[in-house]
Amino acid sequence: MSFRKLSSFVLAAVLLFGGCGKKEESREAAAPAQESTQTAAPTPEPTPTPTPEPVQQYIDETVQKEQANDFAGELRDYPVGVHTYSIPAVWEYNEPYAYPEVGAENGMAMVYGMSGEASGVTDRDLVTGKDDFLDGYTSGLDAVEILSTEEVEIQGIKMIEARMKVTISDIEGYMYVYWYVDDPGKSIGVMAFFQGAGTEKDYYNDFEAIMNSIR
Repeated sequence: MSFRKLSSFVLAAVLLFGGCGKKEESREAAAPAQESTQTAAPTPEPTPTPTPEPVQQYIDETVQKEQANDFAGELRDYPVGVHTYSIPAVWEYNEPYAYPEVGAENGMAMVYGMSGEASGVTDRDLVTGKDDFLDGYTSGLDAVEILSTEEVEIQGIKMIEARMKVTISDIEGYMYVYWYVDDPGKSIGVMAFFQGAGTEKDYYNDFEAIMNSIR
């Protein structure tokens, strides 16, 4: 199964961060100042953002599966940019992909990480540019439904997490994408986890352990 199409769109999305903040500031600077003769309308109260439902709900939406526990066994290093994760050594590894399970009828799960150049990138850009990132990222998917996005912090690293229901190469499943400043001012790191609807086991706990292993 080839995911080159997916990885190319991830890279394109990463490169968007290089100037997204600067473009926004230049547009504001270019706008001519105008003197208003009208009373400003009152600022509406912001609508509170609902708390995302637990990720586990999405994975076990229709069938309760046995939780895999591969992270409890032997591990191997999985480098992504200037950082390194740990992944179960028993998983099938085909750089840069790691597969905990490969089977028919949507029975496939994978981990994919990468780092792409993004000159001048800051943690603030993660927030202001998250819509641009998701637009670029999801344009490489066959179908997508964004379930939630939120700011998280893992091992002291600020990240954006997006949870999605997707179809990739006719495989339906759930995807969890994390992006963060990999090397301050130089690059963005991305970690993507995908689990097909037909996997024998649920690998979410392993996915979470991998993210927590970043160093």
